[in-house]
Amino acid sequence: MDLNIKKVLGDFDFWNSWTEITPIEQKAIEAVVKARALIVASIPAEELVAIYIKGSFVRREMNENSDVDMVPIVKTTAFEGQVFNVNDEDINPVMVVPLSIEEFEKNELMTETSKPVDLRAKPDRMLRMIKECRLIFGQELDASKYPMRSDAQAYEDEKEIIKIGYIPLYLQGSIKFDPLLKEFFWMTEMELLSKGIQVPHTFVGIAKAAPLEHLIHEALKLREMGVLDKNTELEFVDKLRTKLKV
Repeated sequence: MDLNIKKVLGDFDFWNSWTEITPIEQKAIEAVVKARALIVASIPAEELVAIYIKGSFVRREMNENSDVDMVPIVKTTAFEGQVFNVNDEDINPVMVVPLSIEEFEKNELMTETSKPVDLRAKPDRMLRMIKECRLIFGQELDASKYPMRSDAQAYEDEKEIIKIGYIPLYLQGSIKFDPLLKEFFWMTEMELLSKGIQVPHTFVGIAKAAPLEHLIHEALKLREMGVLDKNTELEFVDKLRTKLKV
């Protein structure tokens, strides 16, 4: 990669202002820089609109189980495969999950999933939280140009995907507990927003915005504990099934 491109990429490095960087964050930063360069090189320049980082890396809430959510935005869905193929152990813990302008325009995912139930969020989830994401390449998206669900509809959709997807797949051993727990946070965020409650887009912020009796407080404690034994996980899943009437 030539020096001019390296300079442009470096202009997006928001983590340069961080202090007291943890070993987990340092590893993630190195992986982000490597993954971004691979993405830029993977498709024609005119097809790559932007690259965003979202999630716990941006919020500085990473733990040992955290992925770094990197979302390249391409013009057309046909180029998503080439971008997705940069995923490799060499960029761990970065997970590259591309979206296309075509998908934003329809608010529908247009690529196939290998799982029996599609656990991927609709494109508008990212648009809803675009202010919480950080641009690390390209041009900012204008979220107002694309369709978005109401808070109430997004909440219902989140409940359904946890009921028919996350819980069964966890119980079958097809996914780990952490993705299920994380999805419960996002479901709770939509639940609170649908009731007119303003919610900071952080794990701690979501829990603080919820009533004291809400299950999210237990979820936060489990997340802060990190590694859990199976019985503890199953006890929480039973409570979640009761809440969702599964």
